[in-house]
Amino acid sequence: MTMRFIITILALMALFTSSCGTIMPGKTKTSTANNVYSEDLTAYRPEPYLAAELPADTTSTEPYNDSTIVDISERLNIVLDTAAVYARATIKYIDGFTIQVYGGDNRALARDYRLNLIRNFPSTKPRMVFEQPNYKVRVGSFQTRLEAQHQFTEVQRVFPKAILIPARIYLK
Repeated sequence: MTMRFIITILALMALFTSSCGTIMPGKTKTSTANNVYSEDLTAYRPEPYLAAELPADTTSTEPYNDSTIVDISERLNIVLDTAAVYARATIKYIDGFTIQVYGGDNRALARDYRLNLIRNFPSTKPRMVFEQPNYKVRVGSFQTRLEAQHQFTEVQRVFPKAILIPARIYLK
């Protein structure tokens, strides 16, 4: 055996024997004959507060009467209306639904699906979207699933693999 191997074995034995001999404060060994476990936690308990150290209670239980109460509902309504107008002006998209007829990496096939949609449903405006590496042909922009369901059933008769998917709808 090499000297390095012997030193490693001795170090591991020293580590093993040193870790077995300590007892944490507040704990006692258990007796295997009685199966009794006891533990003293007084070393970890916080010191109790004495009543003399606590400050006197200065809070009042009577209602606050102030004669200068101002009705702020008009001012609050103006602020909330302004915030609503600002929110409507800045929100450009909402969560909605669209119908996806094709999804794949073949651009020519995506064009064919789009042309078939135009032939079968001339009132719709299908669009081809490229999300790398796939082309997707989608039709319709609906705010709710219920609105989309009617057109989805019509499209699904011609394109049985069409799916209704959640999408972000641009507000005009």
